[in-house]
Amino acid sequence: MQNTTLILCIKYFKFVIPIFLLLGTTKICYAQSQQEDTKIRELKNPDIEDYEQLVYDATQYLLNNPINEKSADFVSACKIVNFWIRQDTGYGLPLGGNFYYKLTNTNHQQFYYAVSMVHYLLDQKRNHNRIIKCVPQIGQCYKNQEDVQEVRVKAAEIFLNYAKKRRNRIKLTVRSRKYLKHYRKGTLAQKFRDELDEPPIKKEINSPFIIYLTSN
Repeated sequence: MQNTTLILCIKYFKFVIPIFLLLGTTKICYAQSQQEDTKIRELKNPDIEDYEQLVYDATQYLLNNPINEKSADFVSACKIVNFWIRQDTGYGLPLGGNFYYKLTNTNHQQFYYAVSMVHYLLDQKRNHNRIIKCVPQIGQCYKNQEDVQEVRVKAAEIFLNYAKKRRNRIKLTVRSRKYLKHYRKGTLAQKFRDELDEPPIKKEINSPFIIYLTSN
């Protein structure tokens, strides 16, 4: 497969996305000079599906590198994923539930859980020919939908696999570390099922609903 470098800067005004495209090895970063302005292509009302590979690559980058807010690559990858999350992609992102509210945002844990969901949804589509929508179904409680339960658990597995590595600088709370124990024992899905009808603690629900990272 031919490698492609996507050197890009997304400044998402209402419907305009400036994108820098250069050839080379795969890398996501900011454009560094005025000379690259000539390579800008402005796309109005883009088909969001055209960017799925780019978004998938950004999730891969985030889930395979430590959190580093001073890195242009890291910030750029966060912006790409965040841009996709905020568009009408045809997918639902089933954030919420007990696990989600036990994550903090002192080191972007809720955001990384969202990244894990995006990664799982796109991986299933691109590599397994499965489209998982997670959109509300008439007559069903959202949290009880099979696709919602699947994505929440699988994304939690992806997130916890990332969080367990010290180099990634994720400091889990006492409450969230319980899920890591279930993940290691292979009982995480059962843990999610056991808590399905258990409402989150009120003070946890009031925790910040943050899925966006701005550059410093």
